[in-house]
Amino acid sequence: MIKRKCCGLCGSHILRTLFLKNGARVVRCEKCGFIFVNSVLNESTMATMYSQSDRADDLVDLNFESHRAWHQKRVKQRMAFIHFRKRAEEIEKLMRVGRILDVGCSTGLFLDIMKARGWCPYGLEPNQKASKYAREFGLNVSTQTLKEANLPSAFFDVITLWEVIEHFVSPISALLKIKHALREGGIVGISTPNMNGLVNKALKEHSRHFDVQHVNYFTPKTLGKLMNKTGFEVVKMRTEKLDFATCISHISGKQQRYKKLFYNLARSLELMASIFLDPLIARTSLGNYIVLYGIVKGG
Repeated sequence: MIKRKCCGLCGSHILRTLFLKNGARVVRCEKCGFIFVNSVLNESTMATMYSQSDRADDLVDLNFESHRAWHQKRVKQRMAFIHFRKRAEEIEKLMRVGRILDVGCSTGLFLDIMKARGWCPYGLEPNQKASKYAREFGLNVSTQTLKEANLPSAFFDVITLWEVIEHFVSPISALLKIKHALREGGIVGISTPNMNGLVNKALKEHSRHFDVQHVNYFTPKTLGKLMNKTGFEVVKMRTEKLDFATCISHISGKQQRYKKLFYNLARSLELMASIFLDPLIARTSLGNYIVLYGIVKGG
């Protein structure tokens, strides 16, 4: 176990315990507001846990027999595609087509979307089954963590971390490595659960985002501080998703008999919210996820 005795963002030792969950102590820095777990497994152990996780079985099932089938059969109905397409459009407003690396790319759906738009895609994914699935459909994906990967200097135009930064024991080290791999003026895209989001604030420790593999919890303010500390200028930040699945997973945890019904209801509600409410949510800080784009300073 690694004991984090001071804030990983500002270095302060003035920490306040918020709650205990699954044996982990979640604390908040009283100086800068950063929330994190103060005792964590080392990154190699966490990577091993994730690489052996059976979560990839569900991801592969959801992706059908191929990404092409996903696109042809259900692309307009899939919430993941809606959000990834929006992010692709946002990236292309900031950067011309080039090389893109997706860290923690799972089965490669986002990379497949970017490839179809003319980008040269690369991916890192520690889960063996998910990364193998991505490669079978022509994507250049390595079965590695960011820490394990030997990234070339100033090579990528864009690097994305969609719901990944909350897993890093040292987010500062991770972003410095990413900065080194980006060319001058390169873009980093990040999404992560928003601790100021409406649902997360309401559920507090009962939120599904307080997960055993999540060790950092950000607000727009603390994520912005992290970007500034690691040499990035924030060029766009918004929030998205009301995240009905988080609410309903809390309810269904007490009603196992109706778990599938609750899950399907959550997905239907989230799809409607993605289509009709996300433009409004993006103007507030109430969405359950932060989406941020930063440019390497000096670019």
